[in-house]
Amino acid sequence: MSMMRVNTNVGSIKARAALGRVSREKVDNSLRMSSSSRVYQASFDPAGMAISTKMNSKIRSSQQAIRNTNDSISMIQTAEGNITTISTLSNRMRQLAVSAATDTISDDERGIIDYEFQTMSNEIKRVIESAAFNGQKILDSNELDFQIGIHNTVNEDRITYDPQKVLKSFKNLGLHRLSMKTKEGSRQAFADLDRFLHIVSKGRAELGSLNSRVNSVVSHLETSNVYQTKAKSMIADTDIAKASAANARLNILESATLESLKQVNAAPKLIAKLIG
Repeated sequence: MSMMRVNTNVGSIKARAALGRVSREKVDNSLRMSSSSRVYQASFDPAGMAISTKMNSKIRSSQQAIRNTNDSISMIQTAEGNITTISTLSNRMRQLAVSAATDTISDDERGIIDYEFQTMSNEIKRVIESAAFNGQKILDSNELDFQIGIHNTVNEDRITYDPQKVLKSFKNLGLHRLSMKTKEGSRQAFADLDRFLHIVSKGRAELGSLNSRVNSVVSHLETSNVYQTKAKSMIADTDIAKASAANARLNILESATLESLKQVNAAPKLIAKLIG
C-alpha cells in the first residue's frame, strides 16, 4: 500500500538522485564526444588510460624511428651519389691511361694527359674526404649507426654503415702514385686503375644493398605503426556513433526524469488539498 507523506517527499529525493546520475552521465558523454577521447579522464577507464598512455609512447617513438630510417636512406643515397661521381672520374682516368700508353702521341701530349689525370685524381681525393651528410663524413669516417628501432638491441634496433667497407681512404687506393708522363707509367697504371674501379663498383653494390635493406625497414615500421595506432584508437578514441546514440538515450531519460520530478513534487500539494 502506498503511503502519503508531507514532510519527507521520498519520491522527489529518488527522482533528484536519478536526475543527478543522468546529468553526470551526460557530462561524461559530452566530454568524450567533444574531446574524441574515450578516456578523456583517468576515472573513465583507469586501465584503459594506462594502456593507451604506454601505447602512445611506443607509437611516438616508432614515428621517430621512421624519420630516423628515412634520414638514413637520404644519407645512403648521398653517399651513393658521391660514389657515382668517383666512378665517372675513374673511368675517365682509365681511358686517359690507355691514350697515354701508345707511341702515336708525343711526350708533350702525355704531359697534357697527365695534367688531366692528376686533376681527376685530386678531385676523387676531394670527394672522398669532403662527402658529408648533415655535417657527418660519409666516405672517410668510422662506422655510423642508424637507430631504426625504439629499443637498445644491437641487431634489432640498429643498422651499422661502415664507410671503410664501401671505399677505402684515398691514400690506400694508390692513385696518387700514378703518372701518365711516360708510356711505361701509363701501362703500369692499368692494374691499379682496374683494382680501383673494382673497389668503386663493389662500394656502389654495398650501398645499393644497404639502401634496399633500409627501405624494407621503413615499410615494416610503417606497417607496425599503423596497427599500433589502430589498437590504441580502439582503446582510447570515442566511438562517435555509439556516443551519439547514448546521448539521445540520456536526453530521453533526462526528460522523463524531469517529468517524474514534477509529478512527485506536486504530490504534497495534492495531499494538502485533501486535508483541507
